[in-house]
Amino acid sequence: VYTLFLKFQILYLKYVLKLEPFEETFPSFIGTMYHEILRLYKKTNFDFETEYQNYISKHELTLKEKMLLIKIEFIGTMKIGM
Repeated sequence: VYTLFLKFQILYLKYVLKLEPFEETFPSFIGTMYHEILRLYKKTNFDFETEYQNYISKHELTLKEKMLLIKIEFIGTMKIGM
């Protein structure tokens, strides 16, 4: 019964709502990372760099994406220093 319901949901999403399975893009990766960091922010002994590295290490990034992350980090440190 459960698998039939699951198949119905997939068919409904695909053909009625015309939604395809979610594929993570780099912008959605960045947004999810920021939300995860903010979720963990209230944790005692929060260490941004540790949580940031933990999140990034769980994902395979292309060289281009790694370079963009470095650029985002650099711009962030420039704005904080202003």
